Parts: sequence; C-alpha cells; structure tokens
Amino acid sequence: MVSGGFDGQIINWAVNDKKPIYNINSNHNFVKGLCFSNTGEEFFSCGDDMTISLWNKTSLASQKLQFIQNNYKNNTSGDIVSNFNYKPKNVYKIDSFIENIDHSYYEPLFATSGGVVSLWNYERSQPLHKFTNCSDGFIKVKFNYIEVLIVYNI
Repeated sequence: MVSGGFDGQIINWAVNDKKPIYNINSNHNFVKGLCFSNTGEEFFSCGDDMTISLWNKTSLASQKLQFIQNNYKNNTSGDIVSNFNYKPKNVYKIDSFIENIDHSYYEPLFATSGGVVSLWNYERSQPLHKFTNCSDGFIKVKFNYIEVLIVYNI
C-alpha cells in the first residue's frame, strides 16, 4: 500500500507489519494522487508542483541499500534512512494543474486529470493525447475495467 500526504511525503507500507518500507520525501508540496502500474513493480505520484513521478520499488530498494552501505556499514536497520531523499525513476512535467492519476490495467499507459485529461506512455515526456473539453477542469480520471480503450472522466 502507498499513501501520500499534504506535506509531500509518500509512504510505501508493509501492511502485515504495519510499518513503512520507504518514507519518500517527494518534490510534491501536496501529493494529489497515487496509483500502481499494472505490474505492481512501479507506482506513480502526482502533486501540486505540476509533475508526475514514476517510482520503481527495485530502484528504491537499491538506493536504500547503497545509502546504508555507504553511511552505516555495521547497521542494517531501516530506521536510519528516514531522512534519505529517494530519486524517482522518471519525472514527467505537465503544463496545467493535476488532481488525480490512474493506470491502465493492460498497457503501459496512465492518465492524469486536472486542467486537462492527459493520456501518457511511460517512454514519452509529453502526453499521447489531451482532452480539453471542460473549462473548469476535471477532478478524477479512471480507466474502465471492461472497455480497455475508454477513459472515464468523473
């Protein structure tokens, strides 16, 4: 499970242990949305800084291990990295505010809502398509479970 806060902190939880695995101090001042990829290996965060961050759990683990090995050779406790700044795998910039994010169930695509609804591919720095039909913006976007090529705007 992943949670985000008003302070920009993202926590990846070990639900069974009721303990955080990673405390991430993101560049978002306010985390607006979080979602997992369809593989579960990566998750996305978006915030009021008009950026989307792609976080890879394997990369987070290696960053944490590297930090421990470099700074605390005899200490293997995860508590020592609470103030460590993790780096995202990728950062996507958007030219309007962001309210929410969702990921496709079948493809490496994600969608964001806010000033516009944007459809993104992992490998591109710009959206594949933008939907700009509303002057007030969009609060939430959600991929359809059944019709895989339809994105709902709520």
